[in-house]
Amino acid sequence: MENYFEIIKLGMGDYSLHHLVWQLTIVAFCILLTGMFSIADTASGIYTAKKTREKLRSHRLRKTFEKMAVYWFFQILVGMVGVILSLFPWYNLPYLSIVFAAMICVVEGRSMWEHSKRRKDGLAKVPEAVQELIDLVGGEEELKRTLVSLVQKRFGVEDATQT
Repeated sequence: MENYFEIIKLGMGDYSLHHLVWQLTIVAFCILLTGMFSIADTASGIYTAKKTREKLRSHRLRKTFEKMAVYWFFQILVGMVGVILSLFPWYNLPYLSIVFAAMICVVEGRSMWEHSKRRKDGLAKVPEAVQELIDLVGGEEELKRTLVSLVQKRFGVEDATQT
């Protein structure tokens, strides 16, 4: 068994297994980091939907997992290219994996920032305001009739069929 290790070491030359393990550890860290950013973005989106009283849909959650799978596929692909490039002496870190992971983290971070902007925006209070208006007027049907009559008066439309 030791003969096999000696043959592998001899064939690798100056390239050490320590260098390979270091490369793969950094790639794995990048993959885990982007996964954490994707999960944080999903949690931020769910929190924003709850704050704005939007319905949560399983389609969005499925899209999140599809997005993570695509991210990880390309990260593994870039990681394999990085391992091949690590045979060159000038490629001492998995630069491609780091840059790709940073790009994904920027995209996910921007998405979380947009979610927080939506939560802080006045749009989060629109459903509450509409509900107060419905309660004030006396129900949804009464609100619809009132809005239709206001629009008709504003645009000078004759009394059309009301629903």
